[in-house]
Amino acid sequence: MSCLIRNVSFLRSITKVKSDLKITRGICTSLLLKMDKKEHLDHTANNFRIPDLLDCKISRIEDISPTIRTLSLHAENPRKINFKSGQWVDFFIPGERQVGGFSMWNDPQHFQDTNIIELAIKFSKWAPAYWVHTQCKEGDSVQARFGGDFHYPPINLQPQEDHNILLIGGGVGINPLLSIWLHASQLYRANGQNTPKNVSLLYSAVSEEELIFRDNIEKTCYENTNFKVDFFTTRQKSEKSHFGRMGLEHIKSAYDEMSKSRTLVYLCGPPNMIRDTLRSLASLGVRKQDVFYELWY
Repeated sequence: MSCLIRNVSFLRSITKVKSDLKITRGICTSLLLKMDKKEHLDHTANNFRIPDLLDCKISRIEDISPTIRTLSLHAENPRKINFKSGQWVDFFIPGERQVGGFSMWNDPQHFQDTNIIELAIKFSKWAPAYWVHTQCKEGDSVQARFGGDFHYPPINLQPQEDHNILLIGGGVGINPLLSIWLHASQLYRANGQNTPKNVSLLYSAVSEEELIFRDNIEKTCYENTNFKVDFFTTRQKSEKSHFGRMGLEHIKSAYDEMSKSRTLVYLCGPPNMIRDTLRSLASLGVRKQDVFYELWY
């Protein structure tokens, strides 16, 4: 979606979930389905942004599901700026008034090494997404600007603080979560500071085809036993995934398997999923300062 962004802790009161969801800003790489909604720049006006605009060329386009297309953007980056895992880009299309907002799925180290921004964008008639699916071609020029307050590590994580990460995503909400997942994996390989002890992902989509990046995710699990994943499909049964919506029992199981260290929980997905997951986390006694979410609008 065009994404609305805000780094959020928890709902102040679970009894206010519905009203909070109407006003809370969150970003995911899903797309606006109605044109009467506020634009990305309006939604994210108060969010952090790196001021630099990066000139980019689209170097690769691939349809990875019936509804999702990936773009690889090669950026000119003379000042060597970088993003934090989980953040998004303002996406400027020449000749298009509306500015897109899409989360990166690659990790910051990958961008540092390659100057490639990786996006996965769901089809929509919202202008920036529609352009991606119907008009853009390899070699086209666009501009991008990094921003967002939803990221790992969060500002309230202390240096050298032991912690785990639990990621819960629905649909193309996987994008910022995969960036965090890959960043954590890179920290393990590099023996980096603040490496999480355990990382777990609960990932739901309507069908097996829409569980994008499954191979990448499973590869990480094969390489590192500290990473675990459970997949869910909600409309089409699959032998490789749980069928039905993830519930309290799945969230509790994933949370309880973590070490006794602090567990950071990141959510990205549709409003109903976020609402139900927040209620589950509250019932498990998860501290509000340890929960961060991005909300589709």
